[in-house]
Amino acid sequence: MYIPQVIRLQRTSLLTGNVNTMDLNTTQEKLDIFFNSPMNERPLIQDLFSELTINEREFIQTGATPEEWMEVERQNSQSHSTNNTIEASIQS
Repeated sequence: MYIPQVIRLQRTSLLTGNVNTMDLNTTQEKLDIFFNSPMNERPLIQDLFSELTINEREFIQTGATPEEWMEVERQNSQSHSTNNTIEASIQS
């Protein structure tokens, strides 16, 4: 029987190196399966943690928060915009 608990998970972000914390409505048993099973033997994260959001599952995998992902997207967007401006200047 699945009885969710609030588990406070602390992870180091692969994007920023920051230590982030998130409260997850899951079980310690599921987290143990995810972190202690060989990658090729564990269930897919969306199957194992079907009760969690995409952002929560991403946090389990990478330690990155939605805010960090938004910042990366913002920086990529600015970089892409700058590259287009440089290319337009060169072609002129």
